[in-house]
Amino acid sequence: MNRINTALTALALALAASVSGNALADDPLSESVANSREQKLTDFFSITANADWTAKLPETGGMVLTKLKNGNYVAMGSNMRYAFEVKRVVNIMNGEEVLDLKTANDLWLVYPEQVQKMPLPMFRYGPDKPKADITIMAPVQDDKASKSTVEFVKEHMDKFTIDVILMATTNKVAGNSVAHLMCAMDRKLAKERYLDMKFPIKEDVSTHLEQNPQCNVDDIISTFTLQRMYNVKTYPFTYNSHGATVAGLPENLEQFLDFKPENLASIQGLDWSKN
Repeated sequence: MNRINTALTALALALAASVSGNALADDPLSESVANSREQKLTDFFSITANADWTAKLPETGGMVLTKLKNGNYVAMGSNMRYAFEVKRVVNIMNGEEVLDLKTANDLWLVYPEQVQKMPLPMFRYGPDKPKADITIMAPVQDDKASKSTVEFVKEHMDKFTIDVILMATTNKVAGNSVAHLMCAMDRKLAKERYLDMKFPIKEDVSTHLEQNPQCNVDDIISTFTLQRMYNVKTYPFTYNSHGATVAGLPENLEQFLDFKPENLASIQGLDWSKN
C-alpha cells in the first residue's frame, strides 16, 4: 500500500512539473520531452488530479480505481504495471454498475450466497445452521496451510458453524485427495479423515474410501474458478457471512463474525468496522 501511495504522490508531483504541448509545439526540445515516456505517463495520470474519489481494493483485489470529474474511471493495477481509462465499470458478480463509493466497495466483497450455488467440494463443521458463520478455503495436503486450518476448525467447531472449501491446487496429489474425500460414500468418515489429516495414499488401499459412482469429480475444477474469481493467492483464505475477508485465519473469530466493509474505498487503507 505504501508503494501505491508513493506512486500516486509521485504522479501528483510530476503533474506540477508538466508543460503544455500546444504552447511549445514549435520547440524541438519541448516536443521531444512531450513525447517522452515520462511525459506520456504524466499526461495520462494528470486527469486524476480532479478526481471525485479513489478506491483501493484489498491486497487480493489488486487494483486502484479512481472516479474522474468527467465521469470516466481510471483503473490501475496495484503492481503498477498497467492502467486503463474507461467509461463504465460493472460488477459482473451482481450485475451492478459502479456509480459511487458504495458500489465500488461491493466490487471486492465475497458473495457467500453465490459461492454456495457453485458445485464445490465443501465440508461443514459445527452446529447445524442455515448458513455458515465463516468459510475457509484451504488445500488438502500435508502442509502448514492445512494444519493451521484443521487446528482452527477443531478449536472453534463446538460453538461456530464453519464451512471448509477443499481447494484443488496444481499439486496433483492434493487434487486427487480433494476428489477422493469429496466423492466418498461415507461423508461423515471423510470429514473425520480431513480433520485428522489422513489423506488417501495411492499405494495404501487402507487409506482409500469407497467412492460414490455418481459423484462428479470435475466439480473440483470449480475451486480454480473460485480462486481466480477472488484473486486468492495464499491459503487459508477466510470470509464471513457479510463477505468480509482475511488472507489467513481471523485472530479473533467472534469479532470477525461481525465485521462489515465500511469505507473500504479509501487510499488510506481498509477499515473493517463492527456493526
